[in-house]
Amino acid sequence: MDSSPHADVVCAVIDLSNYQPFLTSVSFTRSRAHSCAVNDIHGDAWVEHYSSHTFRPGISGRRIYCERTGPGRTVLPQPFSFIFGTSLLGERTLPKTGHVLVAKHKSSQTHLLQVVDVCADDLRTISDLLIALVAIPDWAFSLVATEHPIINDRRFLQPGPGAVTITRRIGVKTSAQCHCSFCHTLPLELVLLILLLLDASSLSSLLGTCRAHYHAVAAHLDFRICRLYRCVFGQVLPIVDIKSTLRSTGAFIHGSAAQSILQDGYVDFPREVFIATPVTTRRDWLQLLVRIPDTMSYHFKNFVTRVDGDPVERVRSTIFLPNGTIVNIQESSQASAFPLLLTQPMTSLACGVSYSSVFSLYPEQCVRRLTHPVFTRDGGPDSEHCLYGFARTERYDCEIGWRSSSGCHGVASMPLPVSGGDIPCLPYFGDYQWRKGTTCSVKNCKHLDR
Repeated sequence: MDSSPHADVVCAVIDLSNYQPFLTSVSFTRSRAHSCAVNDIHGDAWVEHYSSHTFRPGISGRRIYCERTGPGRTVLPQPFSFIFGTSLLGERTLPKTGHVLVAKHKSSQTHLLQVVDVCADDLRTISDLLIALVAIPDWAFSLVATEHPIINDRRFLQPGPGAVTITRRIGVKTSAQCHCSFCHTLPLELVLLILLLLDASSLSSLLGTCRAHYHAVAAHLDFRICRLYRCVFGQVLPIVDIKSTLRSTGAFIHGSAAQSILQDGYVDFPREVFIATPVTTRRDWLQLLVRIPDTMSYHFKNFVTRVDGDPVERVRSTIFLPNGTIVNIQESSQASAFPLLLTQPMTSLACGVSYSSVFSLYPEQCVRRLTHPVFTRDGGPDSEHCLYGFARTERYDCEIGWRSSSGCHGVASMPLPVSGGDIPCLPYFGDYQWRKGTTCSVKNCKHLDR
């Protein structure tokens, strides 16, 4: 891939009233690094109509990925994606009004989600394909593409960075062992004390310098998280069982408990913890926590927790532990627990701890110890959400630019030690788009990706 990201791509647009395609230039997302994938296309002018919203589904469920000219027919040299303005899931016929945005993919030998320019010679093929899709709805709906967990994180496809930062996944230099003064000279006890004093930014910079530092930082983060587990769950539950449940459910701890892991030094852990877990996985957590004696709990369907008016939490279980800690198990209404992360009122709390990683949606603000309200302007410097020295200052990044969970671009993560053949990765984020608000107060802002 090129060393610099492409600014835009040529796509075809079809008016469903006459099926006549024409070419147009569509920009990729401009406010974040991206991988030139179909999910990174900013096609709001044609197929998105959520100008008054701050949360919406991505293109999964609205995209037909076509590799053949018809059922059982010739394979296309390069596949096409037909992106509609409304969801196709559960429908029986394709929409008859509006527009369809058509993107062309690279060949099957490259990453299937990356797109290239549509040319004039493709327009006849695109028109014939859409006519076939409308005529054979069973074939069309069998091709509806949904986000796959394996390719949800595409940060590895981003252009190579000029300098190591916390904002992206970075490579680890191969080294049999480290001979720097930090590892080779200092006593182990002093090294551990130094790591304890480092915040997320410093730890992220250190783990990318060599393999020895990578494993040292991962082990230290695991030490911090194990302290959190012991503080919350006590001594009854084996830590390995807590990690196993995080792994099997795809859940993550979020909010102030996760925020405490990213801070330097010993911090006081909160007495209330929130665990976001995908749909149908709440019972796995209840089976784990029921092993703690003398607990009290209640369970209720939660229609109050919403993001931009959309309910995102199906059921909540609140468990009162004997040590005075309250654990809230939030079951998402979706296959991904990601929408629950967006219910946090401040950007500093939009972070999480999963089985194999610690992550933040707003790493730049995390590094600078800044926080802003999300979706609302409530709260202030004295708000209970401004924890661990975070300050509310004047906003400096656009508030109305859309971000996407698909690809995980702009998300910072640090690895944790894993067992077996597992690879440290983010939990499944699904395909959603969000932004901080519908108005922007940043002076001279260009309002990219609005």
